Amino acid sequence: ILRTSTVLTAALAVTACMSKEKSHFVGECGNSGRAVSSCECTFDKLTDKYGTREFMLNTYGDSTTDEFRADARRVVQECKN
Repeated sequence: ILRTSTVLTAALAVTACMSKEKSHFVGECGNSGRAVSSCECTFDKLTDKYGTREFMLNTYGDSTTDEFRADARRVVQECKN
């Protein structure tokens, strides 16, 4: 139980340092069953290329570009653990 508590505390500490956009994405992504580290990697790589605003628009907006979809598929594969 102590080990689980320590891991949970560490995860919460890391999440507290994230931007609200990253925290939101990582939370939703993690809920889908992917590893948190894979979700963080995906967010980091795509926001490095597109910026946070464009990433959020492409991820949660009404229109996603074909380029973004292709990059997202590639990055998800690269970031799998």
